[in-house]
Amino acid sequence: MRKIVRQERLKDNKKARLIEAAIEEFNEHGLQNASYNRIIERSGLSKGAVYYYFENKDALFCTVIEDIGERFLDAIKDLEFPETKEGYWDAVLAYRRREVAFFMANPSFGRILMILSERDLSFDDPFWKAFERPIRFLSRFIENGQRLGAVRDDLGAVTIQRLIWAVGKVMNLELFGVMCRGGTCADDEAERISRRYLEVMNDLSRRMLAP
Repeated sequence: MRKIVRQERLKDNKKARLIEAAIEEFNEHGLQNASYNRIIERSGLSKGAVYYYFENKDALFCTVIEDIGERFLDAIKDLEFPETKEGYWDAVLAYRRREVAFFMANPSFGRILMILSERDLSFDDPFWKAFERPIRFLSRFIENGQRLGAVRDDLGAVTIQRLIWAVGKVMNLELFGVMCRGGTCADDEAERISRRYLEVMNDLSRRMLAP
């Protein structure tokens, strides 16, 4: 029988308040400088209750990442894996469009993932493990492309994911730098940047990963 962890006993409304407070604090101060006590104060929950469910700030950060990952998967749940080699890169573009739309609509989530990307890109890292389900989805997407002959098979899916994350981080900072640092931009400018990001990432991905 699967062990039920303490966090799963926390009522949904209280968990949502705590996660929202944590996202605000991490966005404003980063992981290192964020204050666990300030997060608790923002949430309006008792310190004893929060420490019962999350022993420290890192444990709460993992839960924040898990929550963002689940919301992202929900946003792309109707995407289907391509069935032909010819349709693969169109499917990749559809995935990226949904990804950009999700994080443009939720810029605070994007800044949390930028914090995550500052760590060594090891999927054995506890914080990266918290993002395991979206990573697994992308891995299946890559493996599907390899089976179709649309993606090179001399590299493993994990290595390819690391390449994609590394390039994506550079492109995010280059094109979305203001928003990555907590700023904003006009809607038309955001739309222009989004289109440019999609164009560049799709082009780079095909150049790196097509056989």
